[in-house]
Amino acid sequence: MGLIKKQNRPEEASENTGGKLTANELAQASYCLPSGKKYSIPLILAGAALFFGMAGSAMPFVGALLGVAAIIVRQKAGIAPSRQKAPRATVALAVAGIAFSLLLSFYQPKPGVITVRIDAPEWQESYGAVTVNVKGTTEEGESFRDTFKVTPGSKQVLDDYPVGTYTFSVDAKNLEQDDALFKVTSKDLTCKLENEKDETVEISLAFVPEDGKLTVKFSDGIDQLKHVEAFTVKVEGSLKSGEAFSDSFTLAYGSMKDLSSYQKGDYTFSVEPNSVTVDDTVYSISSKSCSFNKRDDAKVTLDIKVDEQATRELAEQRAAEEEAARAAAEESQAQPQETTVYITNQGSKYHRAGCRYLKSSCIETTLSSALGMGYEPCKVCNPPTQ
Repeated sequence: MGLIKKQNRPEEASENTGGKLTANELAQASYCLPSGKKYSIPLILAGAALFFGMAGSAMPFVGALLGVAAIIVRQKAGIAPSRQKAPRATVALAVAGIAFSLLLSFYQPKPGVITVRIDAPEWQESYGAVTVNVKGTTEEGESFRDTFKVTPGSKQVLDDYPVGTYTFSVDAKNLEQDDALFKVTSKDLTCKLENEKDETVEISLAFVPEDGKLTVKFSDGIDQLKHVEAFTVKVEGSLKSGEAFSDSFTLAYGSMKDLSSYQKGDYTFSVEPNSVTVDDTVYSISSKSCSFNKRDDAKVTLDIKVDEQATRELAEQRAAEEEAARAAAEESQAQPQETTVYITNQGSKYHRAGCRYLKSSCIETTLSSALGMGYEPCKVCNPPTQ
């Protein structure tokens, strides 16, 4: 029977060695994961290195420094790497943090590009390109201006604008081409340019048809004028071609005259006469001017209002006339009435009405006139003598 060497149990060895395990006993003992900050600090630093490394554009090189620190602490912790907490993960996180930090720290983001497109279905090739004006403010607060040309249907790429906010507008002189007129229908022509983000600006130009109306009427609110006959309205103007223009028409109060057949030009409307009297009130009618481009509606309103001064003068004149008439009537009543007598073509007598000597001729006159002419009273009809 062979001799079996008895191995001491750890409890017995501790008693014989003062509680300390020998190297052989420690190698044979089961491993327990160490605990404490020094065992997990490298892993924590490596995780922080990855976090700050991915934010390298905002915090340059912080992740790289933390990653290097994680590797150094791992090596200098005084604990066997195989017994540290997640040693492989620590190395992987530290290296990733260093790589991301260096990559993003040296990376400089670039502003995006702005693509400008102009949509104008009715635009003709002969009209050429459209001038676009740009106003803006950069991210640093500096004012920015630019001008470029774009042919409708194509696009313009702006790849050199700094980060900022820009507003686009079309030069007004490009909106009127020959006899064609266009207007911008896009509601928002402002864009905010950021780093690594492209923007597109769509400018829509719509054709404006010549369907505008030119109308003329009187101002409302005066019922007394509804009974007045139509007014004569005179039109003087200058056409867009430079020719002089003249016209006239009648317009009743409360009605409207459509003059949309007029050509493009500037017109002045006036009423002849420019005042009207209704009962005891005088109304004045002012003239009015307007421009008509056959695209926009032009509404002309001839203002009619009470002429206070003329109305006051009319009242004074009528009062004076009434006073004069009253005075004349009173004077007439105060004077004695003339006696009427009659004379003939022949003879030297004057007679009463119905005298038989008036059968051949009868001329009416007054007594004073007859006496003044030397006539004597008829002895048949005995007319008055005074």
